[in-house]
Amino acid sequence: MFRFSRGRWALAMLASNILKAKRKTKGTIFIPEYFCNYSLAPLRQGDFIIRFYRITQNFEPDIEHLNSLVKQAGLPDIMLYVHYFGFPSNIRATGDWCKANGTLLIEDAAHALLPLPGLGDNGNPTIYTPWKYFNVYEGAVLVLPSTIGALMSEPDDRDNSAKYPWPWVTKKIMQNLAARLALPLHRFRPVYVKRKDELESVPEIKTPFCSHFFAQALSRLVSEVRRAAATRQRNYSSIDRSLIGREIPVQRLFSALPAEFGPYLYPLRILNGKCRDLMMALNRQGIPALPWSDLSPEVSNSKEYPLANRLRGEILTLPVHQGLSQQQLYWMVQELICSIR
Repeated sequence: MFRFSRGRWALAMLASNILKAKRKTKGTIFIPEYFCNYSLAPLRQGDFIIRFYRITQNFEPDIEHLNSLVKQAGLPDIMLYVHYFGFPSNIRATGDWCKANGTLLIEDAAHALLPLPGLGDNGNPTIYTPWKYFNVYEGAVLVLPSTIGALMSEPDDRDNSAKYPWPWVTKKIMQNLAARLALPLHRFRPVYVKRKDELESVPEIKTPFCSHFFAQALSRLVSEVRRAAATRQRNYSSIDRSLIGREIPVQRLFSALPAEFGPYLYPLRILNGKCRDLMMALNRQGIPALPWSDLSPEVSNSKEYPLANRLRGEILTLPVHQGLSQQQLYWMVQELICSIR
């Protein structure tokens, strides 16, 4: 197990080491069409040609399109498989495809709190990002199977002297204070919803390895993982029950939760073409309803990926974090129902 500041750095450095092991100067990696462009930033700085493959309505790789890509670009060295929204999916067919083609399959479990049957137990390198679940600034984990463990070495972080993130700390203090005092700060600074063609603007963490401070913070939070997963599952189920049977233009993406699953967000599909308007309306009420992913320009500017572009405009996510009360969850769902009618 290796620690990084962000999952994107884990992917880029593992990919680089795979090229070295193959004694190649250039490589090809297949990435799903519905994937965050920002997460590819470090990888784009390396020696990889990125090709995007289509997914199906079930959020699984389109094997037919994979074969078509191979005819165009040749066999990939690496293929990234995403467990969308942290839900385990049917990875077996893709695993068989990769084995038949000599491709290393990497599992993206960035929105999974912990391994589950079908997720992280397939003998593939797997990337987790626990910083997203807890109140910390950084922290990602790369888990390698013993067969390729020698590809990575324990990072030397003695020179990791990144500055303490005081702006982030100040923001968290203000948010916690506002929550305790019931101050409506969102009315002064509502959540900003980007245009479809507007890429995410997030401060880059330029140090690949997780700082000692936040590595220690995550280590202390290990005991909270099961409790956080149970609370998040309860919150997810509460939203789900409130939406079942409603005559509103909303589609639930997943009908059942796996046991011990700690969801990161509650995703739903808005079918009336007004997803962005709905997000803005909820944001004005202080509800951080957001799209899930910014697409790469190669996808968003192409007619070859209609599903990804449709999902980008239709999927909205609601928070389910362990700090929410049942009253807040009820209020959030009521605001959603009122705003969408």
